Amino acid sequence: MQCRGYLPILICILPLVACGVRGEGIEDSVVELKVTLQAYDPHQPWQKTQPETGHGYGAVIGTDRILTTEALVRNHTLVQFTKPRSGRQVTARVEFADPQINLALLRVVAEAEAVSLVPLEIAGSIPDDAELEIVQVDATSEIQRGDAHVVKVLVESLPNAEFSTLSFHLLTDLSVERVPALALLDGKLAGLITSYQSSERIAHMLPSHVLRRFLADTAEPPYEGFAMAGFAWSPLVDPVRRRYLNVTNSGQGIIVNSVLPGTGADAVIHPNDVILDWDGRPINEMGYYDDDDFGRLHFPYLIKGHRRPGETVPVHLVRDGERKTVSIALTRYRDADAYVPRNTTGERPSYIVAGGFVIRELDAQYLHAYGSEWRARVDSRLVHIYNMQALAPPEPGDKVVVLASVLSDPINVGYQHFFNQIIETVNGQEIRNMDDIFKIVLQDGELETVTLRSNGLTISFDPSNIKEANARIAATYRISEPRFRAPPPTE
Repeated sequence: MQCRGYLPILICILPLVACGVRGEGIEDSVVELKVTLQAYDPHQPWQKTQPETGHGYGAVIGTDRILTTEALVRNHTLVQFTKPRSGRQVTARVEFADPQINLALLRVVAEAEAVSLVPLEIAGSIPDDAELEIVQVDATSEIQRGDAHVVKVLVESLPNAEFSTLSFHLLTDLSVERVPALALLDGKLAGLITSYQSSERIAHMLPSHVLRRFLADTAEPPYEGFAMAGFAWSPLVDPVRRRYLNVTNSGQGIIVNSVLPGTGADAVIHPNDVILDWDGRPINEMGYYDDDDFGRLHFPYLIKGHRRPGETVPVHLVRDGERKTVSIALTRYRDADAYVPRNTTGERPSYIVAGGFVIRELDAQYLHAYGSEWRARVDSRLVHIYNMQALAPPEPGDKVVVLASVLSDPINVGYQHFFNQIIETVNGQEIRNMDDIFKIVLQDGELETVTLRSNGLTISFDPSNIKEANARIAATYRISEPRFRAPPPTE
């Protein structure tokens, strides 16, 4: 398949057939999912937010397995499904969920014979002229289908994911009401629809190539995940800069902007290196290569789509005007290692409440709790760190520790307006993360002083009143655990 741009609108529209209820034969292979969601309150993490309900679809890929998106089941407390033309709700549990690729595998809790599920076969390659069908369930619990055509194949970033992956854009006449929805090719699962733009009638699909890779990985634990190299790059089109860097290959080569500490690239790639060739494939000045299956694609697909964590790839580059060949060991990105983790998935964060001060590490969930306009509502220093430094801590293990809020009490009168403040020291000692704070408080018995980065202010608590105040605050705000240390992440 060759990567194509959007087709002229008249050509795209004419072949489409009006959608209708004609879903015979797959009633046992598609399910409606109902997910009860409840996250920990980012600003008062000893309690949970109000429960919410999410809806979407899943594809049956085993007699007791269902494939759906990670975004649908994130922060889940209960997952249930119903088959079309049925009101029976059946419970499922999440076995694997990967936010970096936005896929999740569910296992049916009930006996398989009692549910009667028929697995869908995963489609192979998707031809240029393929006629796809998008499947969903209407208000009467009947299957509804709409025709779709592939109009673009590209490598793009997923919501809440750090790295890009293969994606298909489909033009469809079906108004996709809930995601994920299923896309079929000749009765086989071609992909999962992850988003839909109603104004353009464009659906974004995670294709079967990605689904097969995920399912193969989950079938052989431990789950390895998808590979990364660990550097940021940009196109190299400026002829003056190319001459300065001694890049003589016409139209070839991208420039490295930065390298992520602790990754395979960290040991062998330097900023301002110009990568000419990756894993035997020439990379053009915009970062594209010619893929055997999809034509012109961005080269990160050579990493995530063709390789696995632990494998090593050869790279030809220009450094300081000289050509070199290096080998990069690919790794899996660990969100827990980030300066500001972005894919926290329901776990309660570590925190300490002392003197009414709520102290915790910064993550994306904390920022996003301020709503869609969080960048305008949160302290600009935190926004800058999130935008510019989220992936790469200054030193391994570093986190951004913040004073999230101040719970009103006589011991902290005058300090209630301090929130979203970065903490530099506790009890006079510099801190790098919440683990440091726990060690200090364990050693000293109580939190005595806190120094804020923004203004250098050091706030002190009266040691004769702090224990009584902590007990009073815990009772007033119903804090059962004023100190909570989360267990280390397991992957």
